[in-house]
Amino acid sequence: MVPGAGPNAETISELNDLIKAWEDGIRDSSWDPTPTIRRIAEIVEEENNNYLKTDPDPFDERHPTRVNPLCTLGQLFKIICKKDSFMDKLVLDYTRENFWTRSAGLSRDPTELNTHAARLLLDIMAGLETSVVFQEAESLIRRLFGWAESAPEPLRSYATGLLAAAMEVQDIAGNFRDSNARLVPVMMQRLKSLQAETLGAPGQTEGEARRVLADRPFAQISGLRCTAGASQPENSNSSWAELRPQLIGTFQMHPMTAATRQILLLRYLTPLGEYQEWLGHVFEQNMMALVFRYINFRLNPDARLAFEALKYLSALLCHKKFTLEFLSRGGLELLLEIPRPGIAATGASMCLYYLAYSEDAMERICQLPERVITKLVRYALWLLECSHESGRCHATMCFGLNFQFRPILEQFDRQDGLRKLLNVVGTLRMITTGNVDTFDENDDEFTARQTMRHVCFTLKCYLEAQLVMKADELKHGSVQERSPPLAAGHLSLKVTPEAVQENMETMMMLMPLRARWRPVNTLYKLGGIKTLLQIIDISQDINYSGKSETIRSALDAINICAVLPAVQLQLAERHAFPGGRSLVGVGLVVAMAEMENMGDPEVQKSAIRVIITCVCGPLHRPGSASSALSAPSSAKKRALRPYDDLLPIMWESVRTNNGIMALMALLQAKQPITDADSVRALACRALVGLARSEAARQIMSKLPLFTTSQLQMVIREPILQEKRAEHVQLQRDALELVELVSGKSKRLPGADTDITMDTIHRANVVAQTRIHYNEKQLLQLIHHHLVSKGMQETAMVLQMEAGLPVSAPKTPHAIHPVAALRMASTLPATPRQGRTQSAGSRISATGDGLAGGTPHTQPLHIRVSHTRGPRAEAALSPVATSHGRAMRQKSSADPALFKLERPCAAAATDPITLDRVVTEYLMNQHALCRNPMVTCPQFDLFEPHRCPELKSKHSAPANLAQRLTRRAVFPPHGGPDGRRLDTRLIYSRYCPVRTFRELTDDDATMFTCATFTPEDMKYMMIGTHDGTVKAFNLDSGEVEETYTSLHASSITQLEVNRSGNHMLTSSRRRRPLSALWRIENVFESMVSFPEDEYVEFSKLTQTQVLGTQRATGTNNFTANLYDIATGQRVSQLVPRDGNGYQANRATFDPTDELVLNNGVLFDVRAPREVHKFDKFNNTINGVFHPNGLEIVANTEVWDMRTFHLLRTVPALQHCRVRFANGGQVLFGVRLSGSDRDQDERAYEEATAFKVIDSADYTSIATVDVKRQLYDLCVNFDDRLLALVESQLEMGDVELDQSCVRLYEVGRVRGDEDMDDQEEEDNVDDTDGSDMSDNVASDIASFFSLGRRRNGNANGDVSDSDMTFVASDSDVSSPSRSERSQSSGAANDSNGSWVTEEEREEHDGGDQWESW
Repeated sequence: MVPGAGPNAETISELNDLIKAWEDGIRDSSWDPTPTIRRIAEIVEEENNNYLKTDPDPFDERHPTRVNPLCTLGQLFKIICKKDSFMDKLVLDYTRENFWTRSAGLSRDPTELNTHAARLLLDIMAGLETSVVFQEAESLIRRLFGWAESAPEPLRSYATGLLAAAMEVQDIAGNFRDSNARLVPVMMQRLKSLQAETLGAPGQTEGEARRVLADRPFAQISGLRCTAGASQPENSNSSWAELRPQLIGTFQMHPMTAATRQILLLRYLTPLGEYQEWLGHVFEQNMMALVFRYINFRLNPDARLAFEALKYLSALLCHKKFTLEFLSRGGLELLLEIPRPGIAATGASMCLYYLAYSEDAMERICQLPERVITKLVRYALWLLECSHESGRCHATMCFGLNFQFRPILEQFDRQDGLRKLLNVVGTLRMITTGNVDTFDENDDEFTARQTMRHVCFTLKCYLEAQLVMKADELKHGSVQERSPPLAAGHLSLKVTPEAVQENMETMMMLMPLRARWRPVNTLYKLGGIKTLLQIIDISQDINYSGKSETIRSALDAINICAVLPAVQLQLAERHAFPGGRSLVGVGLVVAMAEMENMGDPEVQKSAIRVIITCVCGPLHRPGSASSALSAPSSAKKRALRPYDDLLPIMWESVRTNNGIMALMALLQAKQPITDADSVRALACRALVGLARSEAARQIMSKLPLFTTSQLQMVIREPILQEKRAEHVQLQRDALELVELVSGKSKRLPGADTDITMDTIHRANVVAQTRIHYNEKQLLQLIHHHLVSKGMQETAMVLQMEAGLPVSAPKTPHAIHPVAALRMASTLPATPRQGRTQSAGSRISATGDGLAGGTPHTQPLHIRVSHTRGPRAEAALSPVATSHGRAMRQKSSADPALFKLERPCAAAATDPITLDRVVTEYLMNQHALCRNPMVTCPQFDLFEPHRCPELKSKHSAPANLAQRLTRRAVFPPHGGPDGRRLDTRLIYSRYCPVRTFRELTDDDATMFTCATFTPEDMKYMMIGTHDGTVKAFNLDSGEVEETYTSLHASSITQLEVNRSGNHMLTSSRRRRPLSALWRIENVFESMVSFPEDEYVEFSKLTQTQVLGTQRATGTNNFTANLYDIATGQRVSQLVPRDGNGYQANRATFDPTDELVLNNGVLFDVRAPREVHKFDKFNNTINGVFHPNGLEIVANTEVWDMRTFHLLRTVPALQHCRVRFANGGQVLFGVRLSGSDRDQDERAYEEATAFKVIDSADYTSIATVDVKRQLYDLCVNFDDRLLALVESQLEMGDVELDQSCVRLYEVGRVRGDEDMDDQEEEDNVDDTDGSDMSDNVASDIASFFSLGRRRNGNANGDVSDSDMTFVASDSDVSSPSRSERSQSSGAANDSNGSWVTEEEREEHDGGDQWESW
């Protein structure tokens, strides 16, 4: 049979005939199966020889069919192993010494049968699971021990081979320790005898051996004398008979040869060689000399025998004592003489790998002559390119362990080792084709994944060692820093994570910007960075055992390379990989940082470290161009500018690839608990570097992390107390981050209680305020105090000398409770007791001066120093200069500006003065003001201080009655803010007036979406789960038209144009996904959009349709622009780097000139990309504000003119936004229904809608209707609002629970309606059924809303059992008892018209009560 051909049909047929004959023969108890067993063994051995001719990997222990599915040997194994009865007989019966006696009662000798049974079992062992064969077979193993010790040949050798397979199982080897102790010395002695017979006596010299081999005329040509570097059998004219022993060796089971007997003995000794207890026998029998003779090809030409000896040698190299003696006796030189190619060279790779594991051994090797080290590296590099995967694997791991030794590292570079190492992965099929579809099924792909794992680890070790050497070189070349030299060349370089980080910082600080670092430059030129990125990209999509280690090693290698500007610029570029994938390197790194399902936080840490290296570099590195070169320069200088602009480029790349969102999330990570503190600290350090970018800093300043107290909560205490060191670093970086983002120093009074942008701004104003007061009032207070203590004479003297009035002094008022509450509420956190100490002042932002204050203590608080200019220091107090010195602050140049201290820390060295105490008291009062002023009048010690509110005297009052009264004086709305207050009042009230539900004989209809028709049509179009659209009459509530089978799945979107003649429908699952219909006179289809899952009309002219098309299986979207008149696609807008929103919907701006698709803004006229907005959520794309100047994307509001982040609106988290047609308010509905199909785990139940003022984005109301919401829409004049409601989730819902409920805007239910608990089906029969009879109750009728019709808006909302949840400025319906206590015309059955803003308008409770 030709090796590598298909299965041999004749051999397979013969085996089947033999099995059938055996099945027929065993029916006769006296039938002898020996001839059949012998013939089966001969067939298997013949095919085994054919299989070995294909040169399989000798360390590959897989079933032959997994190596080559067309292999005949594997097919024979399958046929035999499937016959359970045959296998049971072979293992349990034919190996018994009393088989004939037990089976037939005969006294026949069983030796021959036992011999051929053991022979066949040994032949097919490669196709069996060893642990299964010998499971519960203790008696068989004991017989094998007996046969191996004293049975005649060849049974003794067959038993030895079977014992070798059994000893591979550690449990079996441990259970038969005593038997092995008796047999091992015997086997060693037997092996020595066989070697002497085969290779001659140990005293025979190499010259004698050469004379013995001289009789073979082709011995010289066949490579028997070739050394490691001279073997070129492919160029020789020798025959296969001459080459076979050297390449693959010989293995003959029958008749048993001496070489085969030695191979079986070595296989038995190999698994036992790792045990310490047999090491004494190894030295006693001088097994090292025996192994040396086997691996010396001048004495032993058989490669198979040498390979088994090398396997035994690798087991012995686990022992340090044996390893050191092996090296001292020249074992390494002999190992490097093994010819290549051949299986012996593959065996040598394992020996080199075990040598690399011993640090002492490698130190000895590094002390050998340079020629030996050169040969060692050359041999290992050849193994990197050999045909056997195991040889490449062992050589790769060997280098990974050896790179910490400088001689090995230097020889690796001299022999172009980096290129050969990259070729190991560069030639893999998954790298060249990008095909990852068969990873879990193909063993070759599994091997390829392991190869990527080992190469990435080796590259990481290589770069870490190079980093140590380069950093040491820079340190010794730097005048500023001196460090001890590296250890001697033969000692290992100590590479630890801490040392790597320190060396990275050294490189960034001392390495010139345009300097060359040869290892990284070589890797860059060979495409190594792109290869590492591709490995990360491939590995993230599949699951296997070494996934985390592969990605982590690749990221660590990239991190070291990123010290070079060229590598950072390459990370910022887009790379196209085989298979059609394309991505930006920085984007891939950011994706690795935010992957929580990786299962290994070390991957996240490595990714964050790469980001830190890219964004936290020094602003001025040695060799960078001066800022003076910003003027026009020569072409050569312009070519160098990218390196000078490196940091801005990397800042922009990280930001545009969603780096801020990822790092913000990691900064608040709490899982896994053991690594959360480390991840937080690294994320904060990365944000500090990124905050040096003006664009990133502007965005961060508007995020909730800085505008609320989230950052303070993060740095308050560590997740795990054992990680306090990481937490302290986090605190330092967080304070630096606040300084960068705020643009002001955190060293301000009043800023230590809360770290938010608002408090920092207020603290900055307070710090600049000049505190001055009336000294005479202070003396009056002292006089009053002396009198109260009975010191009349002293008080009289004070009164006379100070010229105080004789009348009783005015008693200082305590701060009114209401005012105190209002001032305290302006701070997000309760002020802490205690003062902040500095070198010249002791100013605290606490409320110690308030009467009855309760101290709040904390284990630790941040001690903050303050910085003032000279003018501020001189003007702190109008009294004396000695008092002014009390307020001087520490210089900002002090390195210890932020310290952690206990609340009861020691007092300052400066004395406490009365002026200082009073000044602190007044400063604390000033810090509690909502809007503190820099310039304040003289403070009154008898009255609580409060800065005036920022409000015009002509502003409209918050009270409705007052506002209506002032309309005559300040038309048309009673003041500048009157229209906004009217709008807030109207949109805080909703009254259910009708319920739309269709019941049929069999079942009800599940509604999914709805929309209003134009004013003159008075219809509501409602979509259903079965693809039907129903037209309901708004007046009668009846279904007037039903349009069936518009889509094959549930309808997710409906939109009718302003003319009322066209309607758009969308679905999600079956094509066509969307369609345009004509609904005027006759209902018919106009255009189908098969691939667009969402469509909408253009906003201004409504002559175009914008569709959103999703790329299959991804979150990449294309915006398709269609012309309604022709039905043709006129433009296609494809983002180059979209944000990957899961529920993306492309949308027009109000002028139809811009389109927002997947976070990217397009100019439709060009068409071209205008700007990509930063990503801060995974779901919502965003919509345009009707004013055309802003974009609302989830919680973020973007300015379209500057592309700056204006503010964040946390209330809109995961909400689909719908603007009212008038544009005054927007409705936010949490994603539900079909939108939730994108990510069901991400969102909670959507049972409420939120009403937001579109001018300042403050909350007006949160209306909870206690039912699942699927859609929301408002009519043309914003007076009616419709909600698609359901009791449960779609799919689990009872269809009779689905309805569309109509609400009237600006009305609330009367008292009789509030008490009425009728069924929801009868809501349309209550007092709201006739909408025209309730005009007198409609608050909206008081006002002229002046709406402009701008198309309809859709969303979600709920039921008549509504709950109004108001924010600080929301309007909530008061209870009946509260309404009964109110008085005046401002109270009626529709609820109190007094809002929270009215309460903010008045000072104290007295004015409120009088009003």
